[in-house]
Amino acid sequence: MADRVVTDAPYNADLSGVSDCTGAVQDALDDLGTDGGGTLYFPAGKYRFNGTLTIPGTVSVRGDWKSPLDGGSGQGTILMVTAGRNDTNAAPFIQFEGGLNALQNLSFWYPEQTVDNVVPYPPTILRKFKPLMLKQLTFYNAYKGFEVKLNGGAPLISEIYGTFLHTGIQNDLCYEYGFIDQIHISPLIWADAPNAVITNAPALSEIRSWCQANTIGLELLKNDNIELFHITVEDAKIGILTDATDRLSSGGLGSYGTMMKIDATLERRHESTWVGGLEDVDRFPETAAVDYVWPDPWKPAQSNVLINVREAPYSAAGDGVTDDRQAIQDALDEAGALGGGMVYLPAGEYVVQTNLLVPSGVELRGVTDFVYRGDHGPSTPPVGTALFAFHGENSADLETELPLICLSSNSSLRGMTILYPNQGEFWPTVTDDPPKTYPWTIRGLGPDINIQYISIKRGWDLIDLASHDCSGFVLQDFWTSPLNRGVVVGGGTDGGHIQRVLQTMGAWYYPGIYSPDIPGWTPEIHNEWLWNNMASFFQSNSVGYVFGDVKNVQSYGAISFMFKQHMQFLEQDGNGPENLDFFICPSENTGDIALTFDRGDNLRFFGMGIVPHNTGYFLETTPGFSGTVDLYGLVLWGDPTGGLPLIGGGDVNIYPRGGDALSARVTPSGSDGLIKRLNFRKAIPADTVVTQNGRECWLVDAVVGTTPTVDIRVDWQEFRFGATPEVEFSFDYLDISDHLVLVYYDAIGDGNHNTLLGQFNLTGTGQWKTWSATIPDALFAGRMTHIYRNNDLLIQANTGGTPFYVSRVELARPETLSHRYRFDGGVMDSIGTVDGTATTNGTYLEAPLLSTDVPPGAVAGSPPNSLQVGMNYPSMKSGFRLNSPVVSTNAGSYSLWFKSADVIEPAQYLFHAEFPKQFLKGGAGSNAGGLDAGFLEEKTGGAYTVNAWNHVVISWDNVAGLGRLYMNGILAGTTTYSNRVDPAWINIGGFNLADNDTQLPNQFDGLLYDLQFYNRTLSSDAVGLLYQNPGSVAASTANRVPYWWLDAHYPGLVDYEAASVSDTDGDGYDAWAEYFTGSDPADAASVFEIADVQNVGDQFVLTWPSEENSWFSLTSTTNLTPAVWMPVASRIPGRLGTTSYTTTVENAAAFYQVELEE
Repeated sequence: MADRVVTDAPYNADLSGVSDCTGAVQDALDDLGTDGGGTLYFPAGKYRFNGTLTIPGTVSVRGDWKSPLDGGSGQGTILMVTAGRNDTNAAPFIQFEGGLNALQNLSFWYPEQTVDNVVPYPPTILRKFKPLMLKQLTFYNAYKGFEVKLNGGAPLISEIYGTFLHTGIQNDLCYEYGFIDQIHISPLIWADAPNAVITNAPALSEIRSWCQANTIGLELLKNDNIELFHITVEDAKIGILTDATDRLSSGGLGSYGTMMKIDATLERRHESTWVGGLEDVDRFPETAAVDYVWPDPWKPAQSNVLINVREAPYSAAGDGVTDDRQAIQDALDEAGALGGGMVYLPAGEYVVQTNLLVPSGVELRGVTDFVYRGDHGPSTPPVGTALFAFHGENSADLETELPLICLSSNSSLRGMTILYPNQGEFWPTVTDDPPKTYPWTIRGLGPDINIQYISIKRGWDLIDLASHDCSGFVLQDFWTSPLNRGVVVGGGTDGGHIQRVLQTMGAWYYPGIYSPDIPGWTPEIHNEWLWNNMASFFQSNSVGYVFGDVKNVQSYGAISFMFKQHMQFLEQDGNGPENLDFFICPSENTGDIALTFDRGDNLRFFGMGIVPHNTGYFLETTPGFSGTVDLYGLVLWGDPTGGLPLIGGGDVNIYPRGGDALSARVTPSGSDGLIKRLNFRKAIPADTVVTQNGRECWLVDAVVGTTPTVDIRVDWQEFRFGATPEVEFSFDYLDISDHLVLVYYDAIGDGNHNTLLGQFNLTGTGQWKTWSATIPDALFAGRMTHIYRNNDLLIQANTGGTPFYVSRVELARPETLSHRYRFDGGVMDSIGTVDGTATTNGTYLEAPLLSTDVPPGAVAGSPPNSLQVGMNYPSMKSGFRLNSPVVSTNAGSYSLWFKSADVIEPAQYLFHAEFPKQFLKGGAGSNAGGLDAGFLEEKTGGAYTVNAWNHVVISWDNVAGLGRLYMNGILAGTTTYSNRVDPAWINIGGFNLADNDTQLPNQFDGLLYDLQFYNRTLSSDAVGLLYQNPGSVAASTANRVPYWWLDAHYPGLVDYEAASVSDTDGDGYDAWAEYFTGSDPADAASVFEIADVQNVGDQFVLTWPSEENSWFSLTSTTNLTPAVWMPVASRIPGRLGTTSYTTTVENAAAFYQVELEE
């Protein structure tokens, strides 16, 4: 649909790429702005622009486009940009005045930009005020793609493909939800373009080198609840960068939100109190095979039928006064009689006193391709297309009243605002001017309906997809403000999409019709009305989404703000909702429990955010609920934060749960760990960051009369829901002065640091030191009923006003080894007290038979023997029994080396526990359902080698019912299991250690080595280290140095923590640094050095020794006298063995240094 075409008279823009089109296109844009909005269409071709464009409010620009990854490279509408060369401060190519703008189906090409002489340009697109939509755009070689200048709201940026020479998408100053999805940034977009069209398309090697050294894919500054979905950034310096904004006078926080299906590196630069809080849903194994399926665009049944309701014989007025209902309905009926088509409502305000019916195959379409909650476009009407609704006001029977708009099967409503001008104003109180009720705004009458780019303001009940079967429906890209119910889905619906739907009390305003209309309107009166009157009503009455008899629906970005409830799952006609997937569907500030489940099953939430509410509970299942709810990546924040789940029935699985949390740390420049599983937040923004004795650190400088403190807020998943795990706490401090340091923490869950953890004296050595302690009963998160900001953990330095320096704070859940069987001379437990028992009755010799055959490369101090097991190998040894429990009933792991004489058959296993709780046991019938039920394929030979040593780790989490199998350091499979792991005894190597050969087929034949049991699930990193270092244990110090490494260098060691920070060889490097850099802590001549450098074309590759779980920085200088070291890269993750980094060759000779980061 186009209101004007740039190649038509009077504009006559040249589509050959020869003549400048700037003036003609600007004239067309201005004319559309005068009309009140519309769409400007560019037919396929090349359009040269020597100047820049300004797009008025409510104007959309559309061209001809196809994805460059789907045969569309060099095709469609190509805008050739020449303005702004070599001047980043010049005017951007496109900027906007007003809002409700959309750019889609366009390609941008800079014909004067070359890869061998890259010059800067201003942004291709600049957002000045209100948000906008960018959709289906290709940037062949933009320097900067999209940038933000001034305050605005929620953007929609989708299906963007580009090669960017500096920054692809920068998003800033977004104080509401924003969507960035289906992004593909790669040097291939430019390199693969056809030279006949994109004449400066470079060789891939040339542009790849540039991008790897210079390109930032996404730069996220100040963003509230940003949603990232399906993001790919290839061959870039930084894939996604989170940073603090510099556009706020007071500084301002950085981005927080949710990421899913991301293929891009992430770098966080922390320059303020909290930056980069992005929940990465991809970290859950269960999400790997789950994806959102993007719906196909809806099209009318007849593409050649277009009826304009402003033209005769319909002649709708669109003046905000005349009732245009009959004119619109006549046009709809005519389109239906013609077999389908489009009924177009140009910019205007159309009064509809009664109701409308959209026939099958017909789309009722307005002028808008993007909607927003508040004022947008010009300050006075017309503002795009608006319907003024009055039908059924305060009807005595709302349920029998016809809706304002009924959508027949295979029909569509698109591109308009629906406003209820007579709605109550809640002033001076809600009682004085209460809300008016109205029947449903929109009702679906059948399958395959489409509702898109719609804003519904001040309605009562909005979208009804539950009165009829609306299978295949699509709701996408709209804002609403329901006073009662927002979206209701049921009626036997099977399949459909809810996509980027924002429901909020903020979708209330309409230009020229202000509510309330109060003389002497002041900001104070406005705040009282908004936050007292209106907010209280929404929070006591409005429900965002209701699901009844519906199944197989996917939702992405179904959001609500300031409602009573976010979502309800209810019974309808004896059925409940089933198989519903919700991708990144958060709620904020609910007045009641956010999620209520009364009926339903298999309801899955990926990236679920819950922000403050008033009940202390974020989720409730009623006693009648018997299904399953899974939540992956639960983000709870605010004050109060989160809350407890209130479980009345059914199964609710919240991930992460159990014992699989790792460690996390915070430094002045970054944080590591799983964001929101452990997040640190500095309490006092005035704490400045300085460099002291070679380290970046916090300067905690006391105000006169106070004590310097480092006050850390802790939000760790391990402490949620009443859990009190043991945790190791440590921090680094600068040992100056001679004062006392006290460390307090919250031991009772009231959010106050009330228990002394420990104390120590500063001794004035001037060195950086580490202090650590074990916290046995931490309740930092207050059992999730309430998190008091900044009052969970306190490091208090009683220095009498002397500054105190802290460079690192860290928490870690110790990976506790609870039982170990070394087979030194039998099957004794070297850690615990559960010795193995070998039976002596019957035919078979059951005494242990030991062997010196052990895995190659075993570490120093490792077990010297293996154990022979089996009835056939090489003699009859059935195994042994552990008669007392050795496995944690909540979460745990076991590690074992084995050498099998042959392929382990389905009926054979290493472990047998009390029926039916079996380890490594497949099969069917009464034997099924054990932990290994999902591991049959891996067990029967796909992941290990016969007659060779193999390493296996099995971990289990009974809370989640999730098991993991690792073979030789690699995750080989996951499984869910119904039977919980709590065996009273375990047979190892045999089925029942019988005194006859009836169980011969069930026996494992081979060698077993170093059996270990842990009281928590082991991380993949820990599993990898166990495999790489046979005979080691998965325990490490607070600074991540494994015990086995310290044992190898410090025989007879007792205090591992002290050893890890010691410098026994006096070379200036503590043991932990020598571990991560591959040097010998007992040899002063063994130091950290760059191992190799290589020139590869114009690339320079540096390689150095490293270990996993470390980070490095790279700097360079062109002169050593004096040296001015400039940063090249930071937060380079260490790899096992060696780490390499590729940079470009400098024009002049350069020196490089690699440093291990703290």
